[in-house]
Amino acid sequence: MFKQLVTTYKETVIYSLGNLSNKIVGFILLPLYTSYISVHDFGVLGLIEPLTQLIFTILSLGLNSAFMRWYAVEKDDQEKGKIFFNTNFVLFLNTSVLVLILIMQAEPVSLLLFSNTDFTLILKIAFANVFFLVVNPIIFSTLRIQHKPIQYSIIRAGQFTINLLLNIYFIICLDWGLLSIFVSQLVSQVLVFIYFLPYYFKLIRLDFKPKLIKEFLVFSLPLMPVGILNLIIIMINRYFLEYYDTLESVGLFSFAFRISNTIKILVIESLTLSLTPILFQKLAEKSGKRFIQKNFIYGSFIVMIIYIFIASFSQEIILLLAQNKDYYLAYQLIPILGLAYIFHAVNYFYYVILSYAKKTTKILQATLITAIITVILNFILVPYFKIYGAAAINVFSTFILFVLLYIFSKSVWGVYFEINKLVKMILLSLIIVLINNIVFSEVSAASIIIKLLICLSFPVILYPLNFYERIEIEKISQLFSSFLKKFRNR
Repeated sequence: MFKQLVTTYKETVIYSLGNLSNKIVGFILLPLYTSYISVHDFGVLGLIEPLTQLIFTILSLGLNSAFMRWYAVEKDDQEKGKIFFNTNFVLFLNTSVLVLILIMQAEPVSLLLFSNTDFTLILKIAFANVFFLVVNPIIFSTLRIQHKPIQYSIIRAGQFTINLLLNIYFIICLDWGLLSIFVSQLVSQVLVFIYFLPYYFKLIRLDFKPKLIKEFLVFSLPLMPVGILNLIIIMINRYFLEYYDTLESVGLFSFAFRISNTIKILVIESLTLSLTPILFQKLAEKSGKRFIQKNFIYGSFIVMIIYIFIASFSQEIILLLAQNKDYYLAYQLIPILGLAYIFHAVNYFYYVILSYAKKTTKILQATLITAIITVILNFILVPYFKIYGAAAINVFSTFILFVLLYIFSKSVWGVYFEINKLVKMILLSLIIVLINNIVFSEVSAASIIIKLLICLSFPVILYPLNFYERIEIEKISQLFSSFLKKFRNR
C-alpha cells in the first residue's frame, strides 16, 4: 500500500504543477492588479466571480462527477465513448442556449448588482466564459482517469502562459483595467477548447442513450444544489459586506481570500485531481478502506503545513504582493480564512465516500443545513464585525459541514477515521500560527527566521504526540538514510 500511496502523491505533484500553473495566474498577477486596479474595482471582481461560479454550477448539472463515477469504472472502450458522447451532448445543448440568454440580460444584471450599467460588457464576457468553463473539464477529467498527468499539466501550463501574457498586455499596454482579467480568461479557455477538438472526435462514440443520461442526472442533480449551497456557504458573505459596508470592504476581503485560496490551489485541488478516480476504484476493493484512511491523514497533513506557512507569513506576503497600501489590512484576514481550508480538505473525502455509495442526498442535507446556518450567521455577524465577521463565518460554516458529513459518512461506510490525529494537527497548527502572529508580529529578518524554524517544527512536534505509526517512522528513517547516502556519495 505504501508504494500505491507514493505513486498517488507523485501524480499529485504533477497535477499540482499543471493545476497551479493555471489557477495561480491570479496570484502571480496580484502585484499588477493592486497597482492598476483599485480596491473598489477589486470588490466588483469579488462580486462577479461568485456569480459566474454560481451560473457554472447550475449549467454543469453536476455531470462532471457523474462522468467520473461511470467512466472510471467502465472497462469497455466503446461504452466509454458512449458515456463521453452523452455527457457532452447534454452539456453543450444546455449551456449554449442558457449562456446566450444570460449575455442578452447582462445590462439588467449590472443594474441589479451595482445600480448602474458600467459593467455590462464585463458581465457579457464573463457569461461567455462560463460556456467553456462547463465543457472543458470533461476532457480534462478523461486525462485524469487515463492517468496522464504530464499531458494534463502541459496543457494547463500552456493555458496559464497565454492567460498571464494577455493579462500583462491588456493591463499595461492597453490600460483595460478590470476588463483585462475577463478577456484574458475567455481567450485562454477558447484556445484550450480548440486544441481539444481532435480529442473529442477521437473519444466520441455516437450513440444517444436517454436511459444513460437519466442515470447520470439522477446521480448528479442532487450534486447541483450541493454546488450552489457550497457557493452560498463560501461566497454569500461578500454580498452581505456590500450591503452592510462598502465595495472597498468586498475588495479587501476578496484580496485576502485570493491569497488564502492558494491552499486550495496548491494542495486540495491537486489532491482531488489525482485521487478522485483512484478512490472510486479503491472503494470497490476490500483493501480500499485502509488506503482511504491513510490518504485522509496524509492529505490533511500536507494542507496543514501549507496553512501554517501562509498564515504565519501573511503580513510579509501582503507587503510583497500589494503595491497599494489600501490593500495592507488584508493580512489580518488570511489566518482566519485559511483555517477554513483545513476542514474543506477533510470534507472532500466524505464527499467521495457518499458519492460512491450513491448517497448524494446525504451531501445535499448536510450542505443545506450548513447554508441555512451560514445565512443566519451573516445577518448576525457581518453588520457588527464587518470583514472579520465575514471571515469567521467561513470557518464556522466549513466546520459545521465537517461535523455533518462525518456523521453521515460514518453511518454509510462504518469505518473509523483517525479524527484524533486530525485534532492534534489542527490544535498544533493553531498554536504555531498564534505564536508567529502575536509574539513575532514585527516584520524583520530575525522574526522571519524564527517563524520559519517554528513552522518547520510542526512535523517534529507531532512525533512525541504519538502521531506517526511504527511503519511510517520506519519508512521515514529509510528515506532519510537513503538521502544521506546519496548526499555522501556526491
